[in-house]
Amino acid sequence: MLLSYLKTHPRPLFRRTLDIIRNFYEGIAFLNLARDTKQDKWRIMGENAVDGMSKWALHSDWNFGSKCKMLQAELHYLDGCMEQAEFKYRAAIKSAQEHRLNNDKALAHELFGIFYVENNSFEKGIKQLNIALEEYTKWGAMNKANELQQFIDVVTCGEETRLNSMEGNVCTTGKAINCGYKVRETGIELSDDSCADGSAFPAPATPNSDWDELGEVECILREIGFGDSIE
Repeated sequence: MLLSYLKTHPRPLFRRTLDIIRNFYEGIAFLNLARDTKQDKWRIMGENAVDGMSKWALHSDWNFGSKCKMLQAELHYLDGCMEQAEFKYRAAIKSAQEHRLNNDKALAHELFGIFYVENNSFEKGIKQLNIALEEYTKWGAMNKANELQQFIDVVTCGEETRLNSMEGNVCTTGKAINCGYKVRETGIELSDDSCADGSAFPAPATPNSDWDELGEVECILREIGFGDSIE
């Protein structure tokens, strides 16, 4: 009965498009949560998102190829396959650039930069994040660009503090900003350090006993700048 109804009453095209876009951004959130919590349920939902986007990319590589490659990169990262992840991030950037999808290009550079930062390749990470910042600015996503700039400031100051602490110095940038990103994901210990201007780094976020997991998905979607558009 249901299958018959769906065949005779297909979903409107715009609705299917929204489902595809939601699948993509939720996939990023699920894979992020899988890395963060080590819970299998997030991995399973992330893998389903990868499978779904892979099927859509077969129908239209122009529209969905870069998104598919980003999800594949995130899955490789989750699996600890760093070389494959790096290859897919680069492929996603190339696909987005060739197909003139500036928003996908910006996000691919951002995810690639976060990948590097979380794996202690700060110089490479900052380079990718700055490219993403430039792309978001050209795209006109100024709120997203401002958030990303704040994250870059946190990472830059955190790395400078780490290096200076080895020499007995302090951070000189004076930029320690709680920008809404989960600072704990950068892998930098910030809670016990401070900048030269006396401002303390934000302490890493820690889930409490009332942690709402679906709320965490929404939080991650908003952190990457697109949660407001997803209902």
